[in-house]
Amino acid sequence: MQAWATSTLLTRVARFASSTRLFPLLTAAALAGCSEPTAPRTASTDEQAALSAGASAQLIPYSNVYYWSQGDPPTYMGANGTFGIKRVCYLTRVSGRFTSYNESVRIYLVGKDWYLSGSSGTAGIGAAARCMAVLDYSQEYMRLSEQTTMLNQGNTWMCFLTGLGGQLSDGDMVGLTAPTPGFGPKWHVWAVGATGSSNDLWVGARCARPLDGGAKIIVTNGWYGGAPVPLTSSDGRVCVLRVVHGPFDSSAAYAHVLKVFNDWWLSAGNTGEGASAYAGCFSG
Repeated sequence: MQAWATSTLLTRVARFASSTRLFPLLTAAALAGCSEPTAPRTASTDEQAALSAGASAQLIPYSNVYYWSQGDPPTYMGANGTFGIKRVCYLTRVSGRFTSYNESVRIYLVGKDWYLSGSSGTAGIGAAARCMAVLDYSQEYMRLSEQTTMLNQGNTWMCFLTGLGGQLSDGDMVGLTAPTPGFGPKWHVWAVGATGSSNDLWVGARCARPLDGGAKIIVTNGWYGGAPVPLTSSDGRVCVLRVVHGPFDSSAAYAHVLKVFNDWWLSAGNTGEGASAYAGCFSG
C-alpha cells in the first residue's frame, strides 16, 4: 500500500472511530499489510526538541522514522550526540527476501554519524529505524549462527537489534532475550539456524541506558499471525524489534514495530507461511 494511501486511510479511521470502542479493531484492520507513513529521510531533531521543551527525564525522546531500500545509498540519521546527550539508533522494520549471506541490513557509525544501509543479491530488502536520546549506549555485539552470548548489560538497560543478515528460512531466527529469573540477570543475544545452510546467519545488537539512568521493561509481545498486536502508548516510551523469525523468503516478508496515532503496534507477514517477530517496549 502506498504511503499516501495509508495516511489517508488511517486519518479516516481516526475520524470515524476516535470516539467509539471500535478504535482498536478498526486500527488493526487499517494496519494490516500497510507501511508506516513516509517520514523525512534527513536527520530528525525530535529528540532535542523534546528535551529543550522540558521533557521529563522519565521519558525517552525518539526521532522520526528513517528508511533504506535496496538500491538506495546509505541513509543518514544524524549525529551520535550533542550538548552532552548521546544518541543511538535501532531497527524498527526489516523486510525482503533473506536467502544467503548477500542479504543484510545494518545501522552503523561513521565517525560520529549514524547510517542505515544494507546489501542484497535478491529482491525487496529494506529496513526502517529510529534514534533516541540516551545517557549512554554500548558497543555493537555481533553474533553468528548457533551462538548465544551473555551481554554485560542487565535489567537497567534496554537492548535492541541493529542489524541482521544471511539466510532466514522457516525456523531460523535472531534476537535478544531480556533478563529474567529463569534466564539470568543479563541480556543475551543469539542467532539460531534451523537449516544446514544457515551458517551465514548473523545478528547485531546494542544496549542503552535512558536519561534517568535505568530502563523499565514495560511490554514484551510476539506476533505469529492475524491482526497487528497493540503494544503500548507512544508517550515517551520506546518499542523495538527484539526477535525476527523466518521464513523471509519473498519480497513481501517483513517484521515491523510502528507508531499509529499515539500507540505502538507490532506486525509481521509474508505471502506464504508467515514470518513472526517479538517486540520489547521501555520507559525511563
